[in-house]
This record gives sequence, structure tokens and C-alpha cells, in this order.
Amino acid sequence: MSLHMEGQDCPVCHAHLFDDDDAVFCPVCGAPHHRDCYKALGHCALEADHGTPRQYVRPSEASAEKRQQEKEAAGKACPRCGASCASDMLFCPRCGQSFSNPADGQAAYPPPYGPAGGPYQNAGGPPPFGGYGPVRPDPFGGVSPDEEIDGLPAGDIARFVAANTQHYLPRFKRMHPKAKSSWNWAAFFFPGGWLFFRKCYKPGILALLVSFISTVLYMPMQIFMNDITASLPTTISYMEYYDALMLHMGEAGAFAWAAFGLSLLLALCLRIFAGAFGDYIYKKHVLGAIRNIKADESLREDYQGNLLHKGGVNPLMLLVAFMASNWFSALLAMFLL
Repeated sequence: MSLHMEGQDCPVCHAHLFDDDDAVFCPVCGAPHHRDCYKALGHCALEADHGTPRQYVRPSEASAEKRQQEKEAAGKACPRCGASCASDMLFCPRCGQSFSNPADGQAAYPPPYGPAGGPYQNAGGPPPFGGYGPVRPDPFGGVSPDEEIDGLPAGDIARFVAANTQHYLPRFKRMHPKAKSSWNWAAFFFPGGWLFFRKCYKPGILALLVSFISTVLYMPMQIFMNDITASLPTTISYMEYYDALMLHMGEAGAFAWAAFGLSLLLALCLRIFAGAFGDYIYKKHVLGAIRNIKADESLREDYQGNLLHKGGVNPLMLLVAFMASNWFSALLAMFLL
């Protein structure tokens, strides 16, 4: 169809007209109608306005283009992918970029892995299996890759951290000598294992040592409970077993109770300290390791490769820490129980 009618309504049925609809135009005023509507009425629905100031005037292509330009000007462009978005949108419908103000007034930045093909972006083609999906995680957590954290580029820190960078980079940025604490649930529940997983081996060994001391302090109470268990008949029920334990717990002695309380306190303090200061300990490890790479000429030759090699995570060491903790308890039980 040679005449453009997108965005107009049929004056008979008031339905929206599309360019591929079967339509006819009034020979007098040019008003578009559905062909069937025009035939059913037999004349232009706006015939009463012909020859008057109210007569239908067909919008020109120029005015339609002007309206589109005004609409785009009233909106905004996505700072990440450049898509035109309405002014009231909170997220870009193309790439998922948030339009809320970044922390500290930081400007938005381009995607770090290029327009497509990176680990946080889909390949070409329409969503959901290509192009830009509705939501794309930001691997920098709102921190610009070129921004420095304690003198080191956030991009280098992200490359060293490798896993869960969107969690650690914003926390590293907020930390300073007077604000060292945050909260890390993984460090709280698995202090030694988390530190070994993040390749913080020296603090990890210290955490395992504190756990071992806590286990040793628990042993007198464990020995006492095992003696009570050995004196009970094997046919006893669980309820009777726990009743017997509660009945005889007062006979454990002051030393066993004091050691037991100290064991619980030590284990709890270790977890709370790791949960509150684990991110800070990890930050010091990361920044120190990156500076060492920069200072070593042999490592600096393959700077980016050594960031990946020295950094990242080590799932095997998590398993080693878990097994070491349990084997120590088992060996200790064999000699003391």
C-alpha cells in the first residue's frame, strides 16, 4: 500500500489501522477506513465534516517523523547499549542496564566483554537464546573497571578474584581502615574451608588451628558422654538415652564443663570474626598478591595470565580443609576415647 496509515484509527469501528490492513481512503478528505467498514457505511464516516474547518487532514510523513523525533528526545539513551528508552523506564528493555543513579554519582560504563560473546552476554540472534536478554548480571557490581581501589584498577582485581566478582568489588570499594567489617555467610559457616577456597592459605591454617583447639577442649565432655552411653543397655530408646544423659550431666565435673563452654565460645568467636572480617582479610590478600605480581619482573611479563593463575578459587583446597578438620577429630577420638 503506497499510503502510510500506521498509528491512525478507522473512523467507523475505531480500531487501530496497520500498514498491512485492507483499507481504502476517502477520495475527498483522504481519511483511511477498513474496506469492509467503508462498504457497509457506503460513504466516508467523516462526510459531515467535508468542506468545513473540521474536515479530516491527513498527517504528513514529515509531521509523523517530527513526532517520532520529539518522542525520542523526551526519552533517554541506554548508557550501555545505546538503545532509545522512555523517560519513565527503570531498566533498559534491550540489555537490562539499570537507570537508577549509581553509588557515589559514578557514571555508567560500557560492557567489559564487548557487544556479544562474553561470559555475561548472549551470542547474536533474538532473545532468549541470543542478543541481549532481559537481565544481565554486572560482573563489576556497579564499579567501573577503570576505577582504582586502593591504587589498583578494579578490572585487574576482578580478573584476580574471578568468581563472584559482583559481590566482592563493591565491598572492596567501600572498605577503608576505619570500615573493615562487612558480612560473609560462607566465611561464617565454613571459616577455614572458605579461606582455603579463596587461596588465603595462611589465615586458613590459623582458622583450622583454632578449630582444632576447640575440638580438643570439647573432648573431656565427649569422653564423659561416651562413658554414660557405654553404661546404658543397648535396647534403650532415644528418649530414654537423652533422659539418662540429662540426669547424669551434672556429674561431668567443673573441668569438663569449663572446657566445653570454652570450646563453644572459641568456635563461635571464630565464626563471627570470619563472617565480619572475612571480606577484609580477602581484600588484603587480593591487593597484596596483585602488588607482588606487579613488583616481580618475571611475573609482570605475563601480568594478565598471572592474575588468573595466582587468583581465582581452589575447590580442591576446600575439600582438603574439610577432610583435614574431620580426620583430625577422628584421630583424636581414637587416642582419647
